[in-house]
Amino acid sequence: DSVGSVTIDSVDVTVTMPQVALALNIPDAPSLVAGPTELLLQASLQMPQAVSTAPVVVLGVPHERFAATGQVVQVTGVTQFGPIDTSVTAQQTADGIRLTLPECHGAWEVTVRVPGMWLWRDPAPFSFSAAIEATDCYDGAVTVLDQLQIAPCGAAARVIRLSNLPSITATIVRMPVQEELQLRLETTAPTTVSIAVESLTGQSFQLVEGFSLQKGVEHCNFSCSGWATGVYLVRIQGSSGETDCKVIIVN
Repeated sequence: DSVGSVTIDSVDVTVTMPQVALALNIPDAPSLVAGPTELLLQASLQMPQAVSTAPVVVLGVPHERFAATGQVVQVTGVTQFGPIDTSVTAQQTADGIRLTLPECHGAWEVTVRVPGMWLWRDPAPFSFSAAIEATDCYDGAVTVLDQLQIAPCGAAARVIRLSNLPSITATIVRMPVQEELQLRLETTAPTTVSIAVESLTGQSFQLVEGFSLQKGVEHCNFSCSGWATGVYLVRIQGSSGETDCKVIIVN
């Protein structure tokens, strides 16, 4: 100034990195049943941002345990500048699924629905993780569900009849099924059966008619290489009884 003095001032600045919130909802966890399901992922960032980012979601689950149905995943939510209602592409590898969400301008909140199928391999428990990768604008987040177990849905179902009428049972030899469906049939008396298959949408088709079985256990194989991936109901009807069992096809 005019008298030659200097005034000095200082300000302490603390920079904090905002944190995203993440929640993973798996229906019926930890006890799961092989077959169709839908995973629900909810993420949010409560702090306003000057720039937009595209959140990256990583689901850590082996492909042998969970298979995404198709590659399209629905994303809904709201950002600082309006709602989101769109779909993104799911990239599945042997170790998990990777999703890049639409550009979001904080604050934002999104819901991701991932349709797929639980696949039974063995009764051993496993973990399922969900994560949002960190960016220059916020810290990431991770949530983990432990001790998940999948039960097969292909257990034999027997129709119980009054009196001492003969019966038949059916079991899927190996699940999930690829290319060839292997059935184990057991009857208490010689019989002739018809075997049909029904999809979850109600469509049905005949595998074989007038198939002769002797008393005891027999194995039969059917090609399913042209079937769409999904859950089917196999129905076996004969003079010695009837039964059905579910089968998961992965082609």
